[in-house]
Amino acid sequence: MAPLVFSLKSLLLMKTSIVTLTATFFVIVAHTALAQTPPGDIANMSLQELLAVKIVRQQQDQRTTTEATESNVPVTSPLDRKFHFNFDYIYVKFDGYLNGSQELTPQQVLWAGPPNPRPNDQYPVVPTTIEQQVLSFELSYDISDDVSVSLYIPYIHQSTEHISIVPGFSDFNITSQGLGDISTGVSWQAITSDSGTLLVAGDLSYPTGSINEQGRTPRSATMDTQLPYTMQLGSGTVDFTPAIAYVGWNDSWLWGVGADATIRFGENYRGYRLGNIYEVEGWVRYVESSWVQPSFRLTTIFWDQIHGQDSELLAPALPTNPYPAPVTNPNAFGGTKILALPGIRLSYPKGWFRGQYIEVEGGVPVYQYLNGPQPKEDWRINVSLTLNF
Repeated sequence: MAPLVFSLKSLLLMKTSIVTLTATFFVIVAHTALAQTPPGDIANMSLQELLAVKIVRQQQDQRTTTEATESNVPVTSPLDRKFHFNFDYIYVKFDGYLNGSQELTPQQVLWAGPPNPRPNDQYPVVPTTIEQQVLSFELSYDISDDVSVSLYIPYIHQSTEHISIVPGFSDFNITSQGLGDISTGVSWQAITSDSGTLLVAGDLSYPTGSINEQGRTPRSATMDTQLPYTMQLGSGTVDFTPAIAYVGWNDSWLWGVGADATIRFGENYRGYRLGNIYEVEGWVRYVESSWVQPSFRLTTIFWDQIHGQDSELLAPALPTNPYPAPVTNPNAFGGTKILALPGIRLSYPKGWFRGQYIEVEGGVPVYQYLNGPQPKEDWRINVSLTLNF
């Protein structure tokens, strides 16, 4: 689109408003809770992924215009391409436990069994290592220079190792895999200048992922039973994700700050609702080179506890509480974590390949405070391929 011309006073006012809005959002959600994560939650696109295609094309269009002016040679702008495909592979590993900020081993969370009294924070079945993987596909189309619509389809696989005091299940593994919650979205570049843009987006997620995944657990040695919340592929509810961000750039740097939230509506038919998710993040990317662009992202995420519960996950005969494992206890979800995520983007900035890129981003939590005891995140990696046509 034709860049809007702002006075210095207007641009400073816009930036101040964004900072104020983000800070306000942070204060509002700062005392909500994060925790062990159902795999469908990591399938949700981050703010940076949401903005990647549109903002990269906007920033590269500025470069394309400059190159064409300086060389007097026509160059195809990335903004001339209306269809955008994004393929993502996400891997997250959970290992060890936290109760608040206190680190625990799985053996410390495992109840020794009768005749030992059972503390409220020990369980007869304990997950040890959780591996969550998401392979996702997103198709976006630019309706206009300002507005884009998107379709997002995730495929999820999870594997969880366990220890328990149940005979025959002292060490066992369960898995689940399949289609996650499909979502559609719309994004709008509300305000744009030569050096920055304000983007507003909304995403609606539909309950296409299964919440009826079953497997062989200590509850029955002869038949499959309902798997815990962390092994289900979807939320079972319609979820809305609003997002807002400001992104700025110059010849050497691309940076941004933004916030989003995933709001669940009602309860699913199994009698529970996953906790809402809130996210505030900032990122910076060095774009002096069109070939290799390192980046760094800092993300703060908050999760609520689960509301309600799935009655099939209860074991009423257990002493002290009816939850056989921490991943079946709705109160053991919720908390806060901060992720530090360095990355690198690779592209070939000539001809048709301009605007196409591969990106690798990975990192670890630098802070976690979890309602517990519950599994803590160990590390994650994301590999992304973006194509524009």
